[in-house]
Amino acid sequence: MEHDYQGIPAGISVDIPSHYPPIRTLVVTDTDHILIRTYVKDGKGGFLNDVFDPEGRFVAQFSLGPEEFSMQARDGKLLTLVREDAEGIPLIKRYGMVWK
Repeated sequence: MEHDYQGIPAGISVDIPSHYPPIRTLVVTDTDHILIRTYVKDGKGGFLNDVFDPEGRFVAQFSLGPEEFSMQARDGKLLTLVREDAEGIPLIKRYGMVWK
């Protein structure tokens, strides 16, 4: 499965401490929140995702299934890639997000 990652947007720097768990994916939302999927399991087979506010402070944590990856977050929606079918067509889930 190939992915076309755009990387971290210009003007945003990410300082990741050496003791932080390995990062699997990193997504910056349209509100400049940072979503990081780690390799840390949640006890149900899924993986933990840490959320940081635009200033880099940890604000939340959520889990997604073992095959599910955050792809894009904007307009209050999180799009995740669940898997691709045999023809390479992606199955995508959409979640609502509310920042409190």
